[in-house]
Amino acid sequence: ERLAVSTAMVRALSWRTTRLVDDLPDSCSICLEPLRRGDAVLPLACTHTFHAGCLRPWLLRSASCPNCKARPRLKGS
Repeated sequence: ERLAVSTAMVRALSWRTTRLVDDLPDSCSICLEPLRRGDAVLPLACTHTFHAGCLRPWLLRSASCPNCKARPRLKGS
């Protein structure tokens, strides 16, 4: 089992960053701050969404979704 996602994959996430517009989750479970309209976020295929700036460092340490521990794949991938 891999302990982290490759640096190359984390760098590739930067172009996949989206802006929240509708259906806001309550908060980013990494930093616990609210997710607000206009925030740069990364939604994963498991349907969990995080601030982009929080998820990238997380994935360098752990190859799993912070919420459900699923292998991280970007939504739509």
